[in-house]
Amino acid sequence: MTGWVITACVVIVTFLLLLAPVSLRFVYRDGKFQLHLCWLLLKFDFSPETLSTRASRRAQKVKHKVKKLKKAKVKKIKEKKKRMGSIPALKSILKYSNLILAASRKSFDRIRRNLVFYKVDVKGCIAAKDAHKTAMMYSYAAAVTATLLSVISRLFVLRRYRVQLMPDFTRDSSLLDISVRVRIMPIVVLSAALGMGWSVLRIIRQLNHDVKQSEDIKQSKGGKIHEPAASH
Repeated sequence: MTGWVITACVVIVTFLLLLAPVSLRFVYRDGKFQLHLCWLLLKFDFSPETLSTRASRRAQKVKHKVKKLKKAKVKKIKEKKKRMGSIPALKSILKYSNLILAASRKSFDRIRRNLVFYKVDVKGCIAAKDAHKTAMMYSYAAAVTATLLSVISRLFVLRRYRVQLMPDFTRDSSLLDISVRVRIMPIVVLSAALGMGWSVLRIIRQLNHDVKQSEDIKQSKGGKIHEPAASH
């Protein structure tokens, strides 16, 4: 009985954790990009500067390992090419490509319907060296911003947005401050991934069945059929 209670508690806690939304925060300010992934009290920094510093620290440690992995990957790729050249199921793969695309489309639709842009702030002063270029850049920036917001609202869920773009004829360069925040529940992504995986497994199973069936047909054609002698 105690085991069932512990299992039920674990399932309930896991379900509640999956209901907690994951937010992605993108900020562009003063020519620098910042990207953070937040979930509950956890915050992960994926900014280009942070990633570059981490990569430079690990570069010397993994340099020798990367060379070995590259050699192993080249061998594996060559072996896979040889196998793919001898697989007679290429037509079957092309046959089921439409089913794979349909399954991926369903998963994408499920994710995009639950992907919420809950904060979009665009502030900036558009400026150039002369007034004509400033006016052209301002009209271009306003049109691009309106188009992007229209696309986001059609494909995803757009809750709140604020755009403040102004032409500045006293400056020589533009200033932009962009902040975008997106959130989605992990259970939605998990359900979409499971649905996609189940569909792919069904397609692979059917593909293996077709390959086996084609091999059986070839063996039956290549085998000799002995007919019994006619009685006189």
